[in-house]
Amino acid sequence: MQESEKARDVFISYSSVNSRLAHELEKAIIRAGGTAFLSAKDISYGEDFAEKIRDYLVEAQQLWLIVSPQSLNSEWVLTEWGAAWALKKKII
Repeated sequence: MQESEKARDVFISYSSVNSRLAHELEKAIIRAGGTAFLSAKDISYGEDFAEKIRDYLVEAQQLWLIVSPQSLNSEWVLTEWGAAWALKKKII
C-alpha cells in the first residue's frame, strides 16, 4: 500500500456494536470534504488487521473515538486510543 492510500484525515475508533454510528460519522466527514478510516471499509478479508490498523493510525491526522460501554470494554479500541495518544494525535 502506498502512503497516499493510507493517509486519512480521521481514524474512527469504535466497537462493532456502534458500526451504524461509525458509518454515519464517516459519511458526515466525507460530506464535509474530509477523509476517514473505517476498518469495516478499509480492511479487506485476509489482510493483516493489526498491521493495517497501525498503518492507518500513523497516517491519520486525528482519532475520533466513539465512546460507549462496548467501546470502553474493547481491547482494540483502548489500544487505538492509547496509540493515538502516544503518537500525539488529536483525539476527539
